[in-house]
Amino acid sequence: MSRAAVLVVMLRVAAALQRPRTVVLTGGPCSGKTTALETLPGRLPCGSKVLRVKEAATLYHERGGALPFARGEPDRDELWEAWLVELKLSLENAALRKAARLPGPAVVVCDRGALDSRAYCADAAAWGRVLALGGWSEADLAGRYDACVHFSVAPEEAYDFGNAARTETHGDAVALGRAL
Repeated sequence: MSRAAVLVVMLRVAAALQRPRTVVLTGGPCSGKTTALETLPGRLPCGSKVLRVKEAATLYHERGGALPFARGEPDRDELWEAWLVELKLSLENAALRKAARLPGPAVVVCDRGALDSRAYCADAAAWGRVLALGGWSEADLAGRYDACVHFSVAPEEAYDFGNAARTETHGDAVALGRAL
């Protein structure tokens, strides 16, 4: 999806702002989410302020974070995804608190949302365990967002490993994009 298309969606969401609105950018690795987020203006043409929430896993890895549990540890992936959902929610909540204090309307745009972790779980049962670990419901997590924009993975010839958090092959990225 182009930057212009993302802006159109955001403008529609922002049109009836009474409170800060939240838009999540989702899609497989190397689909343009981060690039779109970074190129959004600080203010939309309608006057709404734009607050950006970077991808939690990327922030974690960029700052030298390491998994707090070892490979092969039981439930390792589920623990990681539960921790990652909690980090996403914390980052989003901080942006929403800031947006609520701003004069005038605001839109919080998130590079991935809490539900993105579902695509990284082995199966529905694993996702259920992640939800249980955090005490979340899927409906509550989904209800956090006013709009969702899904980006398609770049073609194989343009697939890029420039993000330290990206370890998936192009085929893995396409499968994740479909799951999302």
